[in-house]
Amino acid sequence: MMRVILLVIGVIVSTTASFVFEVPWLMPILGTAVPYPIFLLQIRRQQYKSAFWWMLLWGVLQSIAVIVATAMSTTGYAYAPETAAKVILHSFGCQNFLVGLDRLLCDRIPAKIF
Repeated sequence: MMRVILLVIGVIVSTTASFVFEVPWLMPILGTAVPYPIFLLQIRRQQYKSAFWWMLLWGVLQSIAVIVATAMSTTGYAYAPETAAKVILHSFGCQNFLVGLDRLLCDRIPAKIF
């Protein structure tokens, strides 16, 4: 339970620091530094399934933290999306890819499903 709490705190601190300092390479470095000790410990103990699940949990928590930090514009922090665009590496490339994927899928799905 203590590891989960430390993982949650680490994700929150690393995401906050990345958004505050607005340095693009800080998010991947701080983000991966958080789960690395737990992952390394599990691998050394040859608990590969546990290592996998810890990293999966970290990925989910990191995603939630970035989504919350980016969506803060709805709570009065209007700078959050612009900061996210600066902080997340290749954010515009991902955004263009997702918009293109959305258009591709919407063109192929019939308008009346129900």
